[in-house]
Amino acid sequence: MHIRFTYSLMLLQMSYCLAQQKNISRQTQIWYQYFVTAKLNPKWAVVADGGFRTKDWDKAHTFLIRAGIRYNISSRMNTSCGYALFISYPSSNNTNHAIPEHRGWQRLTLVSQYGLCKIEHRYRLEERFFRKSDHEKLLPGYRFNYRAGYQINLQIPLKGDQLEKGTPFIILYDELLLNFGKQIIYNYFDQNRIYAGFGYVFGKSSSCTLGYQHVWRQRSSGNFYEDINSIRLNFISNF
Repeated sequence: MHIRFTYSLMLLQMSYCLAQQKNISRQTQIWYQYFVTAKLNPKWAVVADGGFRTKDWDKAHTFLIRAGIRYNISSRMNTSCGYALFISYPSSNNTNHAIPEHRGWQRLTLVSQYGLCKIEHRYRLEERFFRKSDHEKLLPGYRFNYRAGYQINLQIPLKGDQLEKGTPFIILYDELLLNFGKQIIYNYFDQNRIYAGFGYVFGKSSSCTLGYQHVWRQRSSGNFYEDINSIRLNFISNF
């Protein structure tokens, strides 16, 4: 008991010391994203999504496009992999300066049902190649690191007991992302995303969700953080 109490005090003290050294940038963003799944047969599907994110409501922040192939191991487990291209803009207002990122990704998704609640556990690994930049212009070469993530996603219908046509639902998730690789020195923690929103199932092949997302992100310097409040709108199609 004494050891546990001492350990808790040490954690509190470390948290307090870190909080005193933080430089925090606060932002507001809107995330728009469209997801599509095209089933080829009961086992295989093509998956893709594209998105656009703003900062301070109306300034460009990120464009993205991602595509891959998915394999259904069972009705409750699937794995997928693919390639993504991200185009992002620095924190300054110089929107002519776009920084590309090339990203390989792999994902494992586990699905379970507890009463009315559908739960998804998503594990992912990314290989990220960032074009080097001095925040004024692009430089030759790329920086590289890995990123691993875990997301737990809950969906609860507000009518009936299944997510079927005409069903509104609540969606909640939390996602933790961690960096690793030899170029990572100060920010093994990348970010945490918490989301709460509502969704609606239009039919067998389409649905949408709208909600609030909070992102807490650590920059590569280690002592700079981003506190991001965002609205996220997703459209989902299945063929």
